[in-house]
This record gives sequence, structure tokens and C-alpha cells, in this order.
Amino acid sequence: MRIFTTFLLSSAVVIAAAGWGHAQGVQAGSSVSGEDLFESSEYPVRERPRPDYDPLGAQMGAWILYPSITGTLEYDSNVKNAHSNEKSSMVALLQPRLSAQSDFGRHALNFERGADYRSVLDDQDSSTLSGFLNSQARVDVLGDLSVTIGTQLQSNQEDPGDTNAPGQAKEGVRHTLYGLDLGVTKGFNRVTLTASGSLRHYDYYDVDAIGGGKLDQDGRDGTTYSALGKIAYLLTPEYSAFVSVEGNWRDWSSKAATNRDSQGLEVLGGVEFALSRILLGSASVGYLSQDYSEKTLKDINSYSYALDLTWMPSPVATVKVGGRRSIGESTTAGSSGKISSLLTASVDYEVRRNLIITPDVSFTLEEYKGTSREDKITAAGIKADYLINRTFKVGAKYRYSQRESDAANSDYQKHVVGIYAKAEY
Repeated sequence: MRIFTTFLLSSAVVIAAAGWGHAQGVQAGSSVSGEDLFESSEYPVRERPRPDYDPLGAQMGAWILYPSITGTLEYDSNVKNAHSNEKSSMVALLQPRLSAQSDFGRHALNFERGADYRSVLDDQDSSTLSGFLNSQARVDVLGDLSVTIGTQLQSNQEDPGDTNAPGQAKEGVRHTLYGLDLGVTKGFNRVTLTASGSLRHYDYYDVDAIGGGKLDQDGRDGTTYSALGKIAYLLTPEYSAFVSVEGNWRDWSSKAATNRDSQGLEVLGGVEFALSRILLGSASVGYLSQDYSEKTLKDINSYSYALDLTWMPSPVATVKVGGRRSIGESTTAGSSGKISSLLTASVDYEVRRNLIITPDVSFTLEEYKGTSREDKITAAGIKADYLINRTFKVGAKYRYSQRESDAANSDYQKHVVGIYAKAEY
């Protein structure tokens, strides 16, 4: 937590400097008018419209297509997140994207597809390739009644050193994900009701083992379901209070002693707020549990929290703080599941209209229930994005991460520094 405190203190200095620099820029005759700054300050720094730098897209019937491709070259000091005998390498990443945004008078139907190829130049076994095709539809039934439908098709490959991957795997384990989301929102004066559900099916593939042979991954196949109900009440124009209840059911292929089938519940209560142009977000606390079919696995009962804050202290700075506590799956022997407690913080600073610098930090505590294992994962970094014009962007980044673990040979630390170029239309 010491790195978190240091980050927040340094952020306060950045914000003060940003405000001073903004005032000096206006006095010196900045190319952005005071009126433009006032209007743009309604949006967080990275989300606000930039007419001179935003891609135009290509109109095709009732859709606008936005193609892009990003190439990154970086140095990774520990490509396999190894505890010892770390191997460093230059890494090349290629990320093509194509999104189609509907331009209907009512309703919406959007698509996005893309791929992520990560080539580790000095160790091709550590290279990964993933891709996705997602869709999102919205049906505006009435002014205060809408239905959303989303689908996901993903082909993913785990990074080397993933905590759930087998230790003797020669390369990252591949799996296919099929997903479906449904949601309905209805307003009744001050009351808003939301109901949603999701389905995820995972299909894992066997992986080559170090030294030859195959490692069977069929036991990781499975299907998860979730259903959520939420009621929100508008207290004032700026505040609303809400309560949400979400249940989940997890059905995995592995049975007998390794059976990890379970069902869980999360109840949250909190507030959502939007205070003028300065502060908006939500904060909630509650209870979560996960009960396991296999009696030798320990059930999990704990508190829960969710935090999502956006603070805009000046037109050129946006501070974001987030947090989440959740129960995830674990392949560690004797552990029923892991509780992950996450905290994040970042500052987006608009040095100029087309130059944004973002330092960020995160801390995750992972508790493997049923065992004494506890992992502490800390990460901090900074990135800069320079917008040349509507078509070309370039940037640079640095990131440090480390894991401190009670499990033998699971600690690691790494540095990643890189540059990127992006072309889009």
C-alpha cells in the first residue's frame, strides 16, 4: 500500500501543476479557446471529442467502419514471469482492429473484431496469438425501456507464467470462449429496474509439455451462468441509491476429487453520483459467497466492494480510482478458489490538446482459500500518447510489475518499456 500512498501524493502535485500550466497557457494565448476548454471539461481527458484528431470512419450503408492497426516494439525483462533464471527479450506486438458502429435513428447494432499477436523474438515458445469477434445490440422499445444483447467469440492464449497454467507447459494454453449477454432496463419515475444475465462457455486445448508429450486440459472446460437484478432510486438529480443481487453457477468438466462446480451470490448496496462536471462514479459494499459441490473444498464467504470514481479537478486533468473484490477460479491444489481484492489509480494529464500523459498504479491481493497461499501483485507505469493527426498516433510506455507469493518459486518482477505507432481511419 506504500506505493499507493506515494502515487496519490504525487498525483496531487501533478494536478496542481496542471492547473497552473493551464492558466499560464490561456494567458499566453493557447490555440484552444476558453470556451472550448469549458465545453471539453464535461468529459474525462481520454474520452472527450477531439475534432481535429478523431478518426472519420468510412460510411458503409447504415454503419460507420473504423479500421485501425497498432504496432508495438518493447523490451520485456522477464517474458515468462519467472522466479529465477529470468529471460529477457525484445517483443513485437501487432493489433489490427475493425469496428462497425450503427448509424440508425433508433436502436443500435455494433460489431468489433480484432487480433493480438505477441512475438517474443528470443523465445518463440513464449509468443501468443489471440483474436475476438464481439457484437452489441440495443433495442429501444420505449423511451424508458431498452433491451441489450451481446455476443462474444474469442480465441485466447494465456501468457507464459499464468497462475492457472500447468508449470510444465511449453507454451501458453489456448482456449475458445463463447459468450452471450442479455439485459433489460426500465424506468418508473425515480425508480430504475435492471435485469441481466450472461453465459460463458470455455473450451481448452491440450498443450505441448516441456520435454515432449501433451498436457491434458479438458478438465478446465466448462460453462458459467450469471443472473443479476438491480433497483436504483433517484434521491436527487445528483445522487441515486441502489441495491443489486447477482447469482452465478459454474459447471466444469473436471469431476471427482478435482470437481470445482459451485454456485455463488453477491449482494451490493451503494450510491451512484454525478456532481456537476467535477466528480462522478459509484461506490458500493456488500457480501459475496461461493459454495462448492466437492465437500473437501472450503466454501467462501466474505465482504465485497466495488468502486469507480472519476474526478476532473481541472480541464486538463482526470483522476480515476477503481476497486473490486471478487471470487475467481483456482487450479492450486487444495484451494477451492481465490478472492481477488483490486485497487487502481491513474491520472490523465493533457499536456497539449494532442499530447496525453498517464501515470497509473494498481495493487491486487489474491487469497487462495483452503491453503495458506497469498499473492500480492503490484504494478506501476506511465504512458504518453501523441496524436499527430486523424490517421496517425505514436506513443511510449514503461511498466514495472512484481508478485510476492507464499507459494514456492512464484515471486517475480519485471520491467517493460516500449514504443508504438497506430494508423486508423
